[in-house]
Amino acid sequence: EVGVGLSLSVNYSAIVIGMLFFGWLMSGELFTQTKAISAFLGILGLGLVFVPTTTGIVAFIPLVAALVSGLAIALNTILAKKLTYNTTQSTIFLWITSVIANTPLAFMLSEPMPVLDFRIEWFYLVLFALASVLASWMLLAGMKYIDAGTAGILGLFEIVFSVAFGILLFNEKIEAVAVIGILMII
Repeated sequence: EVGVGLSLSVNYSAIVIGMLFFGWLMSGELFTQTKAISAFLGILGLGLVFVPTTTGIVAFIPLVAALVSGLAIALNTILAKKLTYNTTQSTIFLWITSVIANTPLAFMLSEPMPVLDFRIEWFYLVLFALASVLASWMLLAGMKYIDAGTAGILGLFEIVFSVAFGILLFNEKIEAVAVIGILMII
C-alpha cells in the first residue's frame, strides 16, 4: 500500500520532469539553469509536503503507476500544445481520449461501478468533472503563452493552493516541514 502523499509526490514530480523533457524533445524548448533550479526546489518541496504523511510499506507497482501517470499527463499536454485545434477542441479531444482509455481499464481491474441515480454524490462528481475540464482548458490556453517546462513548474502551485484551502476551509493543521516544503515550491 502506498500513501496518497507519496503517490502525489511521485506523480507531480513526473509531471514536472516530463514537461521539461518532452518540451525539450518535441518542441525544442530550452532547459535553462533557472528551470533546473526551480524544478529541483519544487520537487524537493513536494517531498517535504507529502512524504512525511506516508505510512506503511511502500509498494512498487502503485509508485510506477503514479510515475507513468505523471509522464502521460506531461506528454498529453505537449501533444495538445502541438495540435492545430483551438483550446476547446483540444480539451474535448483529450477528455474523450481519456474516457476511452480508462473505461476498459476499469473493467479489466474489476472496479466496482456505482449505480447511476440522483444522490448528492453524483452532483458533486459532476461538479468535480466540470472543474477538471475547466482546469484542462485553462492549462491548454495558457500553454500558448509559456513553454511546457515553465508550465510544469507553475503547476506545482496546485499543491500550494490545495494546502491553503485545506487550512482555510477545513481547519487542517500542517506540520512545520510541510510549511518549509510550500515555501520551497513558491
